[in-house]
Amino acid sequence: MNSFKGKVVLITGAGKGTGRAVAEMFAARGASVAVNDISPVNLDETVARITAAGGQVKAYIADIAKKMPIQGLLNQVLDDFGQIDILVNCAEVEPQKTVLEMDEWDWVRTLDVNLTGAFLLTQSAGRIMKEKGGGVIVHIGGREKGQEKRAAYFSSKAGLETLVKSAAQEFAAFGVKVCLYSGESSRLLEEILTFCSPVEAEMEDPEYLFSGLRNAPREVQRILGEIPDFYEEAPRADGSWNSHQILAHLRDVNKEVYIPRLEQIAEQTNPLFQDFDGERWMKEHYDPAEPMDRLLAEFKHQCEETADWLERLPAEDWERPGTHVTLGEHSFLWWADRLVAHIGEHLAQLRGE
Repeated sequence: MNSFKGKVVLITGAGKGTGRAVAEMFAARGASVAVNDISPVNLDETVARITAAGGQVKAYIADIAKKMPIQGLLNQVLDDFGQIDILVNCAEVEPQKTVLEMDEWDWVRTLDVNLTGAFLLTQSAGRIMKEKGGGVIVHIGGREKGQEKRAAYFSSKAGLETLVKSAAQEFAAFGVKVCLYSGESSRLLEEILTFCSPVEAEMEDPEYLFSGLRNAPREVQRILGEIPDFYEEAPRADGSWNSHQILAHLRDVNKEVYIPRLEQIAEQTNPLFQDFDGERWMKEHYDPAEPMDRLLAEFKHQCEETADWLERLPAEDWERPGTHVTLGEHSFLWWADRLVAHIGEHLAQLRGE
């Protein structure tokens, strides 16, 4: 699907984790992606993965905590691509030291990257987007888990929240949207796509959806094959989900949310969807004793059956609308795209990114 065809997206902190997932998401949807990190070590793998998938990508090494490197980065992207339509700032540092243990260098470096860098990126990219008549700037906020030994990190993210609110108000007059999304959200990629999406008329080819759904179970099995004794894997010490929990969540959200929504759109006139709390569902319904083999089999069946159904869907049905109480009205194609984006986000989580 080329929902971002013709768009140029700059992603900072794209060497791993959320930044890499965001870069792959936009590249898979037709965007030209400029990926940035302070070191080429991990960025090379991001570029290789996007290139292997047929995406258009170029790497830029720069420290976004300083003004001159940021301006150089933006100028290089403009020279190479001619425009910057979307900026997603995922760069951050997170020293894990108590207030009594932390030295001044850790404190200053955290504020420089997480807050000053965000300000400089917002200011410089905002000027470019104002000149061209519009654009989108997204920053990634803090994670709520494990707040101990993270005073510098959460101080910087609190400042970032205030910065984003001010910039959003100021930039709105120029057609530039600015937003902050929590790095802990289970729907992070979906939320970013929603905020950045161009008009849906530009969405054309759903072939990406079919291959994405069919490849997902194979990718899950490949990842699990690299995890020793994943059947016995214990809950992770940092509070994040282990492989069993992630797969159970994927299976259940497909069953309870995304697939039923698509079926309703195909059968009803603009159905209304309520919000779904995936975290609460897991707390109430997750069964740690459920066999992994059954989870794998059900997830595979869901993906393959849905891909087969989508391929048979009449062309006119892709434009049928469905409305969410907070996300608004969108086409069947848009909702199908969100199904695949949600799976992709949790595949990255399985890979430990």
